[in-house]
Amino acid sequence: MTDAPSAPSILALHLGLLEAHAAVDRAGRIDLIALGGDRAGMPMVLHVSTGGDVTVGEEALQRADDEPDGFVDDVMGHLLDDGVVEASGRALTAETVLAYLMAQSYARCLQILDGAPDQVVVVRAAGGPDEATYEAAAGRGLVGDILILDETRAWSAFSGHAPPGTRGMDLERTGVLGALLWLRHGDAPTGPEPIVTREDLEGAAPTPVRQPAPPSVVSVGPRSVFDAPGSKPLVLPDPAQARRRPRRTPVPLLVFLLVAILGVLGYLIFVDDEEPSPSVTTLTPPTTTEVPTTTEVP
Repeated sequence: MTDAPSAPSILALHLGLLEAHAAVDRAGRIDLIALGGDRAGMPMVLHVSTGGDVTVGEEALQRADDEPDGFVDDVMGHLLDDGVVEASGRALTAETVLAYLMAQSYARCLQILDGAPDQVVVVRAAGGPDEATYEAAAGRGLVGDILILDETRAWSAFSGHAPPGTRGMDLERTGVLGALLWLRHGDAPTGPEPIVTREDLEGAAPTPVRQPAPPSVVSVGPRSVFDAPGSKPLVLPDPAQARRRPRRTPVPLLVFLLVAILGVLGYLIFVDDEEPSPSVTTLTPPTTTEVPTTTEVP
């Protein structure tokens, strides 16, 4: 992850809930430091031997095999809940525990970086020991002067300033990266991000071919639809009563049939009035006049 070159080298430490992480900002680059040997994080575990020796990280895991009673696997959880860590009959204060963790992490960073950084920023766990305890622990662990940044501000800075390719990274690692980004850019902007328009990308936006759809209506008059009373539940009729109830012909259907019948009758009457009456021809048989015949009698 690169940015503009910066003169001083800055080391960030974060004693997280499960692991401790470190990152460095130097020569214009921000890089994670492998505190756990072959991995980025150092386990947040602690071991107190019967002789009173305190070890943290990988060395504590190795000693836990020989003396399991002195092993504590939830160091930060104990500090958040009780403020102390008890093991092998000893009660270690938060300042003592943080001093061991910072000293181990810082020594590992000096070994990898081959030199001391110009500035050290420590990310303080949310709800954990106060800033004064961290400062005292840094002095006790020979880390020197430190700048303390709250965990939530570091996470917020990472969310607001980190490149898109780093999004979705393990939350345990984003604390140190966010602290370095906070030193570069400050707090992340609040509120919704600005909308990127075509003018921002190309300099000019063509006229849209199709107008966008209008927004959905969410209120009617002065009252929002979310304030409207809820609809009444649907009540289904009893099937037994429905079977006993005689079925009736719907009124609209009866009206339609009545109008249709009246229309047909009216049409038939109109047609009968318009047709001409058939002509009647009376045939009179011709009358035959018989001429009387006179017959002379001799």
